[in-house]
Amino acid sequence: MKFTKDELARANIDNLTALWRAMGTFPVTAEDPVPAYINLGWPRRCWFDTRNRLPTMEQLAEVIAALPAGYIVPVWEGPLATDLSKALTAQGYEISFHQTAMTLGLAGCPIDIGTTAVLKDGKRIELQRVGSAEDIRNWCEVGGTAFNYHIDPEIISGALGAQGLELYLGRVEGRVVATGLLFQTGIVAGIHQVGVPKAFGGRGIARALMNLLLGRSVECGAAHVTLQASVEGEPLYRSMNFDAQFRISNYTKEV
Repeated sequence: MKFTKDELARANIDNLTALWRAMGTFPVTAEDPVPAYINLGWPRRCWFDTRNRLPTMEQLAEVIAALPAGYIVPVWEGPLATDLSKALTAQGYEISFHQTAMTLGLAGCPIDIGTTAVLKDGKRIELQRVGSAEDIRNWCEVGGTAFNYHIDPEIISGALGAQGLELYLGRVEGRVVATGLLFQTGIVAGIHQVGVPKAFGGRGIARALMNLLLGRSVECGAAHVTLQASVEGEPLYRSMNFDAQFRISNYTKEV
């Protein structure tokens, strides 16, 4: 299957929102005047599915007013972007951070398949798949430290059996130094939650972990990899030949 540019952009969003659904969701309002969904807990996202119909400004305002405090509302390119941004701003929401949606075609890429890679200092990082309760706790603790927010182990434990979802720890000499998440939807593998705490920075861990996750994506039969890069992470992904697709603006409201 060959994607057009627009189809690949949609596949990026579909992978991301499917991952959020795997973490547990429910409609924002009981009567659901507009197809909007919210997580039960982490990652605390509220998003709008406008594939079939577009909400009015009044409907947007109603849904936004019903959101609990502290949730993040992502706005990506599309027919809803302008109205949703206006509706959020009107109710006191502000952009807290930006991300860049990116993609890499795996066909013809020189990707090594394996579970270990060499770091800058000559030591090896090992890719370990999360399976036990202790692994989940380590994943949440190290990932939470890397991203500076709390990750709920119960949410992760409940999502771990979702089809296509794989969690990974990066270990150096037995110590957990990084986290990653692979989520496959069809022939698209989404790479998420690549986190390296500052204490382990500067050793090439993120690049090595990404290469290992790309190898795993090839093993899974994926044809494309998608991700949503932070401002800090985007230079790494560009250097690995990922192409930028569109920007995601994430809105929050001060409690």
